[in-house]
Amino acid sequence: VEDKEVRAVLDKLAEEYPAAVLKTAIERSLSTRSRTVEGWTVRLALRQPAALPAALDALDAGERERFQTLLDQLEQSEAPADALPELLREPPWLMKKRPGALPVFQVEPLACAFSHGMTEAEIAEHTDYDPGYDFARVAKRGVSRESMALIEMGIDPAALPRVLAAEPLQPEDMKLPQYFYGARAYYLKVFEPRVALSLWNSYPGQLWERYYGRQWMVLYMLALHGEAAVPGLARLVQADPEDGLSVAAKIDSPALAPTALHALRKHKKAKPAAIAWIKAHPATTLKVALPLAFGNGKAAQDDARHGLRWMVANGFEAEARAIAAEYGAGMPEALQALLDADPLLVLPARMPKLPTFFVAASFRRPALRDGRGALPTAAVEHLGSMLAISPLDAPYPGLQVVKDLCTPASLAEFAWDLFEAWMAGGGASKENWAFSALGLLGDDSTAHRLAPKIREWPGEGSHQRAVTGLDLLAAMGSDVALMHLNGIASKVKFKALQDRAKEKIAAVAEARGFTTDELADRLVPDLGLGADGTLRLDFGPRQFNVTFDEALKPIVKDAQGTRLKDLPKPIKSDDAALAEAATEQFKLLKKNAKAAASLQIARFELAMVGQRRWTAEEFRRFFLDHPLMRHLAARVAWGVYVDGTLTRAFRVAEDWTLADEHDERTELPDDATVGIAHVLEMPQALQAAMGQVFADYEIMQPFKQLGRETFELTDAEKAGSEITRFKDKVVATPSLMGLIGRGWERCAAEDGGWVGAFEKRMGGTLVAELHMDPGTIIGEMNYEPRQKIPTITLRHAGTWDKDGLVKYAELSPVLASELLRDVELIAPIG
Repeated sequence: VEDKEVRAVLDKLAEEYPAAVLKTAIERSLSTRSRTVEGWTVRLALRQPAALPAALDALDAGERERFQTLLDQLEQSEAPADALPELLREPPWLMKKRPGALPVFQVEPLACAFSHGMTEAEIAEHTDYDPGYDFARVAKRGVSRESMALIEMGIDPAALPRVLAAEPLQPEDMKLPQYFYGARAYYLKVFEPRVALSLWNSYPGQLWERYYGRQWMVLYMLALHGEAAVPGLARLVQADPEDGLSVAAKIDSPALAPTALHALRKHKKAKPAAIAWIKAHPATTLKVALPLAFGNGKAAQDDARHGLRWMVANGFEAEARAIAAEYGAGMPEALQALLDADPLLVLPARMPKLPTFFVAASFRRPALRDGRGALPTAAVEHLGSMLAISPLDAPYPGLQVVKDLCTPASLAEFAWDLFEAWMAGGGASKENWAFSALGLLGDDSTAHRLAPKIREWPGEGSHQRAVTGLDLLAAMGSDVALMHLNGIASKVKFKALQDRAKEKIAAVAEARGFTTDELADRLVPDLGLGADGTLRLDFGPRQFNVTFDEALKPIVKDAQGTRLKDLPKPIKSDDAALAEAATEQFKLLKKNAKAAASLQIARFELAMVGQRRWTAEEFRRFFLDHPLMRHLAARVAWGVYVDGTLTRAFRVAEDWTLADEHDERTELPDDATVGIAHVLEMPQALQAAMGQVFADYEIMQPFKQLGRETFELTDAEKAGSEITRFKDKVVATPSLMGLIGRGWERCAAEDGGWVGAFEKRMGGTLVAELHMDPGTIIGEMNYEPRQKIPTITLRHAGTWDKDGLVKYAELSPVLASELLRDVELIAPIG
């Protein structure tokens, strides 16, 4: 049915044999789960309702139910035309002549002064740069340094005479070997300056190796030759805008502006570098962008118009108008027309064609907020076109019109159906917009569905898809979505994915003016609980209350306070609608609570271990008064600290007041500093008293706190930077992976995915590094099933070997105890 001719034949057959064709189509759609087949089948069922009973009777009960559910989801009343905005009835991209077309004219670009932005000292530094590459070894074999450099650059040595004559390279000069990993820029140092310049300006930009001194060599060529070296730089920047624009951050040249404008609009990875370059060189960018925006080239026109709008929106309006005035000849009026243009008319020169997996009739359609029905099929297709031209960070403005018109839940369901159709169609990267729709239209339920997939994809060879999924969670931006993002940043099997999640959550935190820990405090959802921390579920004649245990697992109690095993099933005397809604609410609560528990309990323990502190106001806001977190707060012992020393302890009582170690009510001063108390901070008498109170009230703790094991460093260990007490302990490799749940991270993998150490932040800039012998391969725990732990070293983060080592005496007793505890509790094997 993806072929128009085949579909036409099927339509004709369906008119003559509706029941038989419909039965076959239903069976096919249920077995293949193809959105295209499914969509055609649903349309056929709606067109031939008389044939539907016979077609369904031929199926078994499960198949009938599955198809009827699909039909019920899709068979919504269509909203009348007058309920839809013009955008969804006659979108501008379908008009033969788009209104408000901008002027097109030719104008000579204004001159731009070149500058490499280097000081005299930097020029001297770069021109004296010695890459340290030794060509002497080849001279012994009778090969000249120049010939050797050409071979390494993938150039035919036969071209050497012309190269030495400073003639530009020709396509036939390139003789790349079978395995070519890029030319190192410092090969140019072999040649005299004029020859190097010719090579630099004619060598293919995409063939330069990204590392091994490329940045130094770029600056060397610019310092030595100035503007004459710009053509080579422009080729490199165009081939690799992400790194190239970063290298060229200080270089002001009109030759770089088109690439920066294109990267700003179309290149996700290079966009930050493009923004930095444009902000550093706004006058040059504007002088280049204005003529391009109103010229004939469609691609350059789109880049320039997008860039001008972006610059005006980011503080460069006055400069844009001043440069437009310099151009004269109608340029100020053209700029004004650009800025005044209806955002809905800002469209690409050619609209993309919707892919075959986009079958509007097979998706759950967005429903109008006013209850007047769902979007008609044609309007759903228009919505698809909007998504197809909507980057995640700059969506088409028409999407907001649709979001204002339709219910968030129905938009989220539509987006999920679209995502599943894209996945079923192969998940092609060129149609990635169908995936990005989750970030643009998704809600909290989308985040719950997406997060487990993100965790699984790297193990299925889809790391980049998982990274994109992180972008989608960040784009959703709700507390639930960010909670899942933070959860992946805190714990996931795949370190590369975890690192990207940390970058994302750090960026969100920075944008909001918080540290990552402070952001995490603010991302705990209340799960719809009441102010008292409970949820009331109404079945009509019967009511139930939900609270939580020490693991944040929901506890159901009846109206008399009796604890039940689970939420009862509805019975005949219950109100069916209320009971169904309450049951669905409870299912969602359990799912949300499970996601929150795995993150929040670990966060509580790490806060205790890391000796994190809060103000009294923060304690009340994030724990005591928070409907969910108060359940955890009531199960740990808290401390009040003055100058880092615990002065008294308290707990959260059953009525949400505070009680001391004698179970007497206490108050928290507004200027108090609060933390989760560690047993090493508590005198023995205080430990015993608090332990007795928790035992008397049978308070189960979410992690071991009051009865926690403690350990001490020996005097010899304190005086050194290594712990060797575990060198003879043999442990199972998988058990070492459990360290990840206690705040440790795998060190960077070496060749072949080999990992030989774990590291853990120990406060400030200190890092403990646990070494494994012999180490293992990521993803293959059984490759080396047994490990020893020869040393655990303490050093400043970012240092190597013997540099930056720190004596263990600098660790606090709490951090030292926790470090030893992490390893002591790993069970040895024989």
